Amino acid sequence: GSAVKSSGLTICDDTIITPGGRHVGRLDPVFKQGLPILESQIEQDAPDHVTLRVVPSADFDARTSGILSDALSAYLPDMKVTVVTCPAIPRGPNGKFRAVISSLHHGPQTARPS
Repeated sequence: GSAVKSSGLTICDDTIITPGGRHVGRLDPVFKQGLPILESQIEQDAPDHVTLRVVPSADFDARTSGILSDALSAYLPDMKVTVVTCPAIPRGPNGKFRAVISSLHHGPQTARPS
């Protein structure tokens, strides 16, 4: 997967596979807009759907949610996007989280070691 450096940690991410078969891994430009979010995670939970989890900062509002949804949809035009807020992004046993995860089984070519 792609390595993303976040808060000094290097994290190996999954890729999103669009219904057309395109692999999308680098989605961090979506979050480079100075928006009021502390952390985020994108999960592909269906072939045509992703959930964007965000930990909001104080100025987060419905407009911010719409900006994030629109920006992610620009990278994934053939997929539905749901934005949900949460108090924290779940961490793995190593204390890190992956910015992009897939709940779908894509076969051995995209399987990631735990």
